[in-house]
Amino acid sequence: MCGKIKKLSMGLAALALGVGLIAVGVSCNSEDDDNVTLTPDQVTITGSQSTSVVFTVTGGVSPFAWIIAAPENGSLVIGGNRAIYTSVAGHGANFITVVDDNGESDEAQVLQNP
Repeated sequence: MCGKIKKLSMGLAALALGVGLIAVGVSCNSEDDDNVTLTPDQVTITGSQSTSVVFTVTGGVSPFAWIIAAPENGSLVIGGNRAIYTSVAGHGANFITVVDDNGESDEAQVLQNP
């Protein structure tokens, strides 16, 4: 299934560029459940320092593609079925989306307060 990732990531990159999103990576796992769930589904970060949060995918079919809506507010480091989001100093909202090999997706929201 990981062989399909090139086509999936190219399609996501094209979609992402068209709507101002940036696809930041993919990972391969052997989960085989149709329900893709990203946890936590909402996080609030308070303070002016950089903060990290671990997001985990359960279910779905690997490989997974990860998309971050506002890369100016934070970044993702991807490994397996997990991604570490690290905020940058500042405030705003960010959305983390994960898409499995079947196109099923889930989204989490990160609220960054000063």
